[in-house]
Amino acid sequence: MNPQRFYLKEKDQTVHTMTPVRLAIHVPCSIIEATNDDGQLYHLYFDDRQFLAAKKVSRSRLGSYTEKAFTQGIVFLYPHPLSDLLVQPESTILNRSFTSLLQVLQHQKDPVKTAELFSCFDGLIKGEKLFKVIRDCFYECKREGKFKKADAILQLMKDMFPDHEWVMALRMKQQDSSASRIHQWRRREAASFSMPYLLAMKEEQYRKQPSPETFNTLLTYCKLSLTSLQQQQVFDSLLYAGFEEPAKELYRQFVKSEKYHEAFHTLISYRFTPSGADRRALLMMLEQPDVMKDMPIEKICERLAPLLQHHPDELNLLLISCLSHQYEKDFQKVLQYMEPVKRLGLSLQVYKDIELLSMIAEDPEQQSLAGELYERIGYYQDALECYSYEMELNPESRGPVEKISNMYLIMGQAEEAKVYRQLLDSMP
Repeated sequence: MNPQRFYLKEKDQTVHTMTPVRLAIHVPCSIIEATNDDGQLYHLYFDDRQFLAAKKVSRSRLGSYTEKAFTQGIVFLYPHPLSDLLVQPESTILNRSFTSLLQVLQHQKDPVKTAELFSCFDGLIKGEKLFKVIRDCFYECKREGKFKKADAILQLMKDMFPDHEWVMALRMKQQDSSASRIHQWRRREAASFSMPYLLAMKEEQYRKQPSPETFNTLLTYCKLSLTSLQQQQVFDSLLYAGFEEPAKELYRQFVKSEKYHEAFHTLISYRFTPSGADRRALLMMLEQPDVMKDMPIEKICERLAPLLQHHPDELNLLLISCLSHQYEKDFQKVLQYMEPVKRLGLSLQVYKDIELLSMIAEDPEQQSLAGELYERIGYYQDALECYSYEMELNPESRGPVEKISNMYLIMGQAEEAKVYRQLLDSMP
């Protein structure tokens, strides 16, 4: 099931199941392009969040408003949360004819707005009929003495119908002092634009000029108009596109809400440069047992080595934590996983310990040293076994007993540690 499908109900009660394809945000109309179950293409027009009309189309006429909206406007492929501002998933839209739409607009809008909105249908309404609709808006303003608005509509007509005899005749009588339509758009205050347009504009601005400032501006606009789920969808679309700020923000939100597994997954899966506070949070959350669950060691090493190459002590601790949780006993394989460390020329103690363990782990004469290496990389049970083997070989030596007692303390087994501490105290 398409989670963003909706239904279009025609005047004859026919209902189409619509699957949205893309969304063009433009001024004055935004357009959703969708297909029905028969694969037929429809364009649905909106003024801000108000549905205007929908028409079945084969293609956009070259030079029409619709063609310009999809080539010069801000276009998103589905799914995109801005679409929910126009059509809610699973909702039903009642379609209307252009005649019915004109009656609605004449009742709800002023003539300038009506003319502007109908100009968006230049690829759908025959030229002379469209001209008559817009000219009627012009005459309405003239009759009411709204001459500046009449001038605005006249400029629109000159842009759309420059060779029409009525326009040419009027041009001979009246010198036009109004700005071009494009110039008028550019001079509008941002507040006059619809919220979908503003949101789309802020997202496009961030995509073109990614920075903490443009990202924070986008977040502000999202919080003003979108639900939490819709905000997350915007966030995810930017995240998957590889932008740094969404990944960093998501990581910090997961840390703040103590979702450490998700935070670690974000750090490993998406590229961003962590701050000192981000790195400290990483060290803290790696103390949790399930943080690295289902995360391959090689992927962790591949990401963390270059990320923390200038912080070798932190990287050393992180890799130890990684190894202790993943518990891979094939040390040759571990060395392969840690190849990024070697490639970067980093001298990490954990790498040296693994390298040495790969040579002595099975050497019965080297179990004392192997135990110390196991202990350093967090393989406590293996360290304990090495110290126990050493104690069996040297029953009179205090060293192995003391190591076993300390090892049990580290492992949180106080009673066992106490037994070996008492044994140590009884030894000469």
